[in-house]
Amino acid sequence: MIFMKRLHSLDILRGFMMAYIIILHALIQRVFVSDPAAFATTIDKLPVLLVLAISPFILISLWGSVFSFITGIATAYQMGGIMRDSPNDLVKQNRFLKNRFATSIMIYIVYVLNNIFFSTRSIEHGFPTQSLFTGSLENLSIKAPTFFSLTATSTLETIALTGIIITLVLRSSLKKHHRNPAQVIKRLSTIALFIFAISVILRNIIGDPLPIQHQLIENDQYFLYFIFMRIYPSRFALFPVLGFGFMGASLGLLLSQKVSYKEYAKYAFGYAGLFLGIFGLYLLNGFKIIPHFAEEMTPMPLQFMNMGLQIITISVLVWIFDYSKGRKQQKRLKRVKFLKIFSNSSLSIFVFEPLVASGLYLGYLSVFGDFSNNFAIVVSFMINLGFIWYFLLRLWRYVNNKGSCEWIVVNGKKWLVKLPIFNEFSILSKPNKNQPKIENQQILKIYMTPYNEIQAINRH
Repeated sequence: MIFMKRLHSLDILRGFMMAYIIILHALIQRVFVSDPAAFATTIDKLPVLLVLAISPFILISLWGSVFSFITGIATAYQMGGIMRDSPNDLVKQNRFLKNRFATSIMIYIVYVLNNIFFSTRSIEHGFPTQSLFTGSLENLSIKAPTFFSLTATSTLETIALTGIIITLVLRSSLKKHHRNPAQVIKRLSTIALFIFAISVILRNIIGDPLPIQHQLIENDQYFLYFIFMRIYPSRFALFPVLGFGFMGASLGLLLSQKVSYKEYAKYAFGYAGLFLGIFGLYLLNGFKIIPHFAEEMTPMPLQFMNMGLQIITISVLVWIFDYSKGRKQQKRLKRVKFLKIFSNSSLSIFVFEPLVASGLYLGYLSVFGDFSNNFAIVVSFMINLGFIWYFLLRLWRYVNNKGSCEWIVVNGKKWLVKLPIFNEFSILSKPNKNQPKIENQQILKIYMTPYNEIQAINRH
């Protein structure tokens, strides 16, 4: 495997998921929101073979956690590459730390702004909340944002928090075990399993979160309410979504060590088998998928299924797009080039997708009325939505992403890293007192991969 700054497979998976989200949210949050039963009715009308063909797309509608998984892989892959090639370059390591933290903080700021202005309705509090622009358009009434609309959880928040937490754990672990990345990989996967185990325990102990939520609200314990919402009651809660991030980090760190695909596959598919095996045990114990499929809190059996399937998906994509070489790789990448357009604008799609879809949906309602049971009009709606997004993404590319959320994050990050408080992150990069100094090329080879080891010896 040739080490790249970015994994092509991550861009492709992210781009596919963003294109999918545009379609999925338009259907479940617009077309079928007034009559949720219409979705089942529409599915019943389709031929069995067609339903079987689209079943994978139905399953990945539960994959909100995949973005934390991707964040974990990307963070560990970049950090592992730096620690492998520059184990004693504290300036380079610290620069990565600062940029990673600044990026995560800017994504969190985008998340807060999104909750205020653009997010779709949320029901995780036990009652609906709305944003200023999109929410007002959805409900045809203007309401100022409240504490509950500001604190609604979302994928954007879990991406930011996953980036911060995994960066801290990775830096601490690699600092102590940079000679033995296998030890760090094992630690990351152990943390992931621990988070999944804690999540199962929480589900069994707490059960329905609404009584606790109502009690905290009645007692004006808003800070505890904020913390509780991040830990437990939504499909974006850190338990177990953070576990997806740590599992991804273990895979990303393994890939950063330039291992053979055989070695990578042995590790990755082993864990995929473990998670799918746990899901299988739930099925044998009587768990039914359909009755729980659309719950606000994705049941733990389905979370184990998601984790296993996500590992398999990224492993296949890594084999196709990152372990291939030369013309074969370029040919494959050219076929999915359009997905990178969605990947490069993923934050903007996250933020503006509800507003765009709501505006078009209201236009269709004014002309056709409720069209959820009219397959032809639904298809027309989806095609027009696709054309709008194609135009918007092309427009952002034409103006070099100016005004997009990506542009805001990049420029905000540049400003943040200049703040005095970010100098404190250098503390994380002080050498370990027990770490021996690297004095010559013969010692330097200890820290390197086999390929770089040969190069070091030759130069010596």
